[in-house]
Amino acid sequence: MLNITFEVNESEVVVFLEGKLDAGTASEFAQAVYPHLNTCESMIVDMTDLKYLSSAGLREFMKVDLTMEKRGKSAMFRNISESVMQIIELTGFSQALKIC
Repeated sequence: MLNITFEVNESEVVVFLEGKLDAGTASEFAQAVYPHLNTCESMIVDMTDLKYLSSAGLREFMKVDLTMEKRGKSAMFRNISESVMQIIELTGFSQALKIC
């Protein structure tokens, strides 16, 4: 299960994730987040309450990052738990994603 909430401030969108982002919830993430990519200048994905991240979730993060970059905008990822950060580092995504 994945809960997604948003905080929208002028040109910035903060996405708060709670639960698991995996193959079963990746499409839910995409459907909720992608419409905001067209309207914001920056997106911050807050993972304070994200308990698990699979390769499907990493793929969605890369899509967000690449889409924003192509448009000259920024995507950042913050408050990553130790267990989720281990997954990001093991896969090499820590070099590709903007982590703050």
